[in-house]
Amino acid sequence: MRSMDRFDSRLPQLLDELSQPRTPDWFDDFVGLTARTRQRPAWTLPERWLSMTEIARQPVLAPRLPLRFLAIGLLVILLAATTLLIVASQRHTPAPPFGLAQTGLVAFDRGGDIFVADPKTATERAIVTGPSYEIQPTWSLDGTRLAFERRENMTTHSGKLVVADADGSNAHVITPDSLIGISSYAFSPDGQQILLTTGEDRTSVAYVAKVDGSGIQQLTSDLIINQPTWRPPDGREIAFVGTRGFEDSGAEATGLYAMDIATRTVRTIKAPVAGRYHGTTSWSPDGTQLAFNEWRDAPALTVLTHVVGADGSGDRVLPIPAAAKWQWSASWSNDGRRLVGVRGYTGDYGDTRGTVVPADASGPGIEMTWPAGFNLDCCNVWAFAPDDSFILGLPTTASGRPAQQLIVDPATGVMSEARWAATSNPAIQRLAR
Repeated sequence: MRSMDRFDSRLPQLLDELSQPRTPDWFDDFVGLTARTRQRPAWTLPERWLSMTEIARQPVLAPRLPLRFLAIGLLVILLAATTLLIVASQRHTPAPPFGLAQTGLVAFDRGGDIFVADPKTATERAIVTGPSYEIQPTWSLDGTRLAFERRENMTTHSGKLVVADADGSNAHVITPDSLIGISSYAFSPDGQQILLTTGEDRTSVAYVAKVDGSGIQQLTSDLIINQPTWRPPDGREIAFVGTRGFEDSGAEATGLYAMDIATRTVRTIKAPVAGRYHGTTSWSPDGTQLAFNEWRDAPALTVLTHVVGADGSGDRVLPIPAAAKWQWSASWSNDGRRLVGVRGYTGDYGDTRGTVVPADASGPGIEMTWPAGFNLDCCNVWAFAPDDSFILGLPTTASGRPAQQLIVDPATGVMSEARWAATSNPAIQRLAR
């Protein structure tokens, strides 16, 4: 019998055995070994979340970029970021025109150019230079612009008023050639106009000029407009010392007045009184009070500082020590609580001391420790820093010429020379806090 015949005869039996399910002999042992092992959670299997076509797909490698291109790209990004930082550092949010603000740069003239200095580091740089003489810079109240006078030489009073951006760029003239003898100027609260005067006392004339140079108008009334100043917070009015003329023997009694800029209407704040003369008006930061100095007709110096309401009510004299003879105050602190000025202990300038006095007349305030070699008189220029942390002052020399600027601690009266060389009126930039 052949082997194939034997297999054929057994094939039906083999198929029948294979079709019957049966358990392997080792199954029980296998189950016993794996029963103690926890099964893997179904959510951990990639197949539960991704289709098998995605899992099975072969990755496609991107072509390799040259390192040179990557380095150039990084360099471009760094340069762009640096440029943005520089631009951002040169810009600032405009400050509010009144009240406390952050202290910015000090502006001053030297050698016919305009400089700015950081009061913290004393680092300085020129921002306006040229063959002409630029002098007496002053900041706009929001800190974004500067105004200064430009003269062809310093032997003439024929100058032009110039307005520039805070960095000295975009400088442009805003006054006509016919305007001669500029004596004062100040930005309006909104920064769009400048109030300026020509002449002094008997020849004083006031103007309002637009900062873009598009026009200038003279302020006229039947009074001589002297020492005008914008009223906060909107600048709709100006206060000024006014007279109706001068006699050969001297000035007539002066009064204090306010003019509405839009209508040119004039109202009286303090009526003139024979034998009394007013000067140096200064509004409180909120525009509700006006400080002024009043002289009485007498052989000796008699000036005292007064504060009144905007309508002339509530006149009060700021007190002085019993030994003092006179007091002259000029500028308000930005919080509206103090005034800075000068006090004298003789009937002249023989013994003068700087002062910081309470505006509410609650006391005589403090006196400054005055360094040797400087003089004080009734008309020194003072300015509180925008954050009221220091006072910047311009004293005079024994010959009456402007001296090196001084810094005063308003809390103690301790005084020191500024670390930058400047002999122009104090001008401190206001920045947003």
